Amino acid sequence: MLAVVLIQTVVILVLGVLVAGLLRSHAEILRALHRLGAGEGDVAVAGPRSLAPRPATGASAGEAAFDVGGTDPWGSAVHVGVAG
Repeated sequence: MLAVVLIQTVVILVLGVLVAGLLRSHAEILRALHRLGAGEGDVAVAGPRSLAPRPATGASAGEAAFDVGGTDPWGSAVHVGVAG
């Protein structure tokens, strides 16, 4: 029984050291991003938006369908046709 308690204690200590290391590296990354100016000022992020509705066809003719437009992670315009 004593051996099991000792093994669990060692495992918990090792996990504690790993968590402390991860927290430290995460803090270093955040400090580096802050030095680069991340998080300063208001940055408008363009998300998906609905475009003009198209007439719905098919079984769900009572519901209108919209095309979706936006930008990809690299800033290029993206347009996805949903209906038609």
